[in-house]
Amino acid sequence: MNKAAGMSPQDSVMILDLVDSGVIMLDKQGHISFWNQFISQSSHIEFLSIKGKPLLDVFPQLVESRIHKAVNKAIDLNFPSILSYKLLKTQFPLYKKSLATKPPYLIVQSIIVKPIIEGTENNGCIIYINDVSAAATREQDLTRQSDLLKKALNDYQKAQHQFEQLFRSARAGIIVFDELGHISNANSSAATIVGLDVNDIGSKKIDEFFPSISQYLTSDNIYSLHGKHNYSFDETLNIVSPKYLTVSINSISDKEFFVYFNDVTSKKIVEQRLLTANAELEEFAYRTSHDLRSPIISSIGLLRVARESLERKDYQKLEMCFDHSEKSLKKLELLIRDILSLTETKNYQESPQEINLKEMIGDTFDSINQLAGFDTIDCRISLQHSQPLISQKKRVNMILENLISNAVKYHDPQSSQPYIAIESRVDNNNFILSVSDNGLGIPANQKDKLFKMFNRFHPKVAFGSGLGLYLMKKSAEVLGGDIHYVEQPKGTQFQLVIPQSQQQRLH
Repeated sequence: MNKAAGMSPQDSVMILDLVDSGVIMLDKQGHISFWNQFISQSSHIEFLSIKGKPLLDVFPQLVESRIHKAVNKAIDLNFPSILSYKLLKTQFPLYKKSLATKPPYLIVQSIIVKPIIEGTENNGCIIYINDVSAAATREQDLTRQSDLLKKALNDYQKAQHQFEQLFRSARAGIIVFDELGHISNANSSAATIVGLDVNDIGSKKIDEFFPSISQYLTSDNIYSLHGKHNYSFDETLNIVSPKYLTVSINSISDKEFFVYFNDVTSKKIVEQRLLTANAELEEFAYRTSHDLRSPIISSIGLLRVARESLERKDYQKLEMCFDHSEKSLKKLELLIRDILSLTETKNYQESPQEINLKEMIGDTFDSINQLAGFDTIDCRISLQHSQPLISQKKRVNMILENLISNAVKYHDPQSSQPYIAIESRVDNNNFILSVSDNGLGIPANQKDKLFKMFNRFHPKVAFGSGLGLYLMKKSAEVLGGDIHYVEQPKGTQFQLVIPQSQQQRLH
């Protein structure tokens, strides 16, 4: 127990050091209580050398800056701030190595400042620092390339060969259209992005690809595009599959225009994942600090009572204190173990192999047969998959163990015939593993929180960290599939789905 308690500070922040963004925590006096490896590596300042110091003593250049004012608003007014890199005249002195040997350059930053509130008390704030250098560079590159392309198109008649070479070799999509929206030309990159042949593009109108342009295709509005310098917007393309594009429009002449666009789908996905990760990180930081602190405070109080009981020779109360303290530390150990599992889930690399599902189920039953009520539950197994399951064994085993142990922990003690049903099949090129029961089920008002962190649905029945279903969801995604909940009249049913085509490639 002492070992687990000693490990908790390191384990509780391990996930923060894995994030490729800066995280700084300030107490309510504005003193630095924590920052992660990203800050240490980018500022070349070790955390231990400045721990407990005021933020402005470490970074005096921030005095009276937007960042300074945002921190004051978070601590004094409980008011969060989002600071765009375009608004920040003064930034944190965080650096990356240049592609050249020297000098280092300052990373471009977008910053979020949020208060830390527990109950009604403000306990400081968290500063998230995201490196948006690449996005800023891409934006500058897009503007620069669009300007160069406009000049090339204006000189089209004088340098037709040069234009054609540029037009056809450009990695971005280019489509030329007239004032009525009729397309007269498109390059091969445009055809690749929209998923059509170049000739097929010519049979359509420009607003079929970019609906936002339709507002200009009238006699009154088309003239607003004349001489337009890099009019830019974002567009979602749904012709073949959803794609996110950045688009700029320029005029060639009074009656000819062109759009210059890039497929930024992968960037958009990364941005969405980053937003999700930031939200999860905020929740994780708050909940772990609370859940780690509670059993420690409880144990400290119990030890004080135990010392007093020992002095009075009240051994019955002393034993009660030891029992409660042991329970608190077991909760702490379980939370730390699940945090370590979360880290392992995100980083563990495993080679696929053939899995004996029947044997894995048997081993799982052997490992949980000591759980209360297990001997009263009817275990029904029906494995109907027609080919071997090839996947990452450790992740599949973790998902299976969690589903089965949950079915046992949360069985209905009032039921005369409790059961667990485990089924497998191959359907529409998917391997499907289903675990269902007639237990306590999921409260109707909690189903939208099923796979989020730190959610427990029957805390009075069995203790848990609330990370189990979240860990299963992340592992299923690593396997290339998904896990979802299926509505049924009583109890629960979860289905793990792994694409069968992936199985065949691995095999």
